[in-house]
Amino acid sequence: MNCPYCQRNLTSKKSLARGAGPICGSSGGSREMSLPAYSNAKAFLKKAQDNLLFEATQGLRPKFFYKEGDDCVLVKSIHGKEPENEFDMGLNPGGGIVEYSCNKIADLLGLPISRFGVMKIEDHECFTTELFTHKWLKADGKAQEFGALLPLQYFVDKEDDYRKLHDTVIKLSSCPEIDSEKFVTMTIYDALILNGDRHQENISMIEIGDTMVLSPVYDNMSAVYGCFDFNEIDPIKSKMTSGGVRMDTETVLRESFSLNPKASKAFCDKILVTRGLIIKQLDAIKDKKLRKLFAAGIESRLQTIELFVASFIKKAP
Repeated sequence: MNCPYCQRNLTSKKSLARGAGPICGSSGGSREMSLPAYSNAKAFLKKAQDNLLFEATQGLRPKFFYKEGDDCVLVKSIHGKEPENEFDMGLNPGGGIVEYSCNKIADLLGLPISRFGVMKIEDHECFTTELFTHKWLKADGKAQEFGALLPLQYFVDKEDDYRKLHDTVIKLSSCPEIDSEKFVTMTIYDALILNGDRHQENISMIEIGDTMVLSPVYDNMSAVYGCFDFNEIDPIKSKMTSGGVRMDTETVLRESFSLNPKASKAFCDKILVTRGLIIKQLDAIKDKKLRKLFAAGIESRLQTIELFVASFIKKAP
């Protein structure tokens, strides 16, 4: 089965080495997309409703799945349930820009993610991403769903540990070697950004025809930003979540290196080489206190990764 983005064979590791789409193992260059700005929220809401693909209410923030230009996109609005309050900043300023920054880090590190960006609606910055399960067919004037998204919650129990989640992905996957690499790198990345939301609905397989692979990495959001005052978060002591399993950074590294040492080591090396650029991706966060808190958490995890890798090399035969 070929990737609907770049037409490469999804089950051939050789052909995936330089894949151009998020379903492949490589992003093939920056995934950031250019998006329009809307000076009027009502104008955006009308356009979204007129070009709506489908509605969704799950998750913390209201979401719009619609056609923007020739793309099928998802826009996450600011908190607020009533139509007139869709873009009310409420108590959570900066959520869109934090998720954007997290995806900038993922993009820098070469994780398979969908194209993404920030859509400015009035004075609010809303995180936007391309739907990796849909493709707009310009000739037909409609969206085609080419892949079924199957969250891991369909295949595992809530009590299952990190190793069980990894083994389940490998068992389901049409290309287990590639997906083992994608799984451990995703989890190390989550530890780096302090992702507290990688529960079993935010790790998915994607089924395309008779092929099943681990989906692009999505819902990449740091717990530094949440439904509570970020003054209460200690980014150094806090733990990330993978499949609902709470783990500190060292546990993540120990488990990942145990499951796939080669891929884990290569990804950690890449993180350490680009550590200055990783912090640079936070520049879009205008709130100085939030940016400083996020940077402190990442710096702490970079130190943990550096020490762990040094210890791993020392113990290697």
